[in-house]
Amino acid sequence: MDNTDQETVEQLKTWWKQYGSPILAGLVIGGLLFGGFRFYNNSVEEKNRAASASYEQLMLLIEEGDNAQARQQIALINDNHSGTSYAGFAQLFLASIEVQEANYPQALQALEQAHALLRTDTLRDLIDLRRARVLLEMGNERQALALLVAAEDSSQAAQKLELRGDILALQGDFQGAREAYLAALEPTALIEGRVGLLNLKLNNLPADQ
Repeated sequence: MDNTDQETVEQLKTWWKQYGSPILAGLVIGGLLFGGFRFYNNSVEEKNRAASASYEQLMLLIEEGDNAQARQQIALINDNHSGTSYAGFAQLFLASIEVQEANYPQALQALEQAHALLRTDTLRDLIDLRRARVLLEMGNERQALALLVAAEDSSQAAQKLELRGDILALQGDFQGAREAYLAALEPTALIEGRVGLLNLKLNNLPADQ
């Protein structure tokens, strides 16, 4: 080895003493971070698959009308996948079961939990409509009406306006009910087949005094 090579080796040794350890540590940390990121992604994917499978099982039980098993599956989803949209949709199913069994306070609680978990405007509009219906069943007309404010701007506009008309008619506010029913005829999102029923409700309102 000539002097030039020897000097090069010595320079590399010196450089390594100064910078080798930090670089090696950085590589190790980077490897750990990359491995941790992959592990995290794999873990998230696995949890999502498990949640999806649990939710699919719940839908099968709902289709079969097995409310008892459906309740158990909903509890399982809540325990294992709390805070997810799957848990939110499970609460919507639970609310439907509670309404079928006339357990209105429990239905309202399930809908409120779903409202907290499902944060898109469209879903919350639907949940507010269902909450209003449950509140009406419970005799809480004022609270039900409060959920139907600004119904014209809702994705459930027609249904909310119709329900508003129903409540106002129950309260004896026939003019307000008439206005709500007429407004419900206008939204393009009106469910097919509701026009005839809305016109029937309009015709059954007492004439203006």
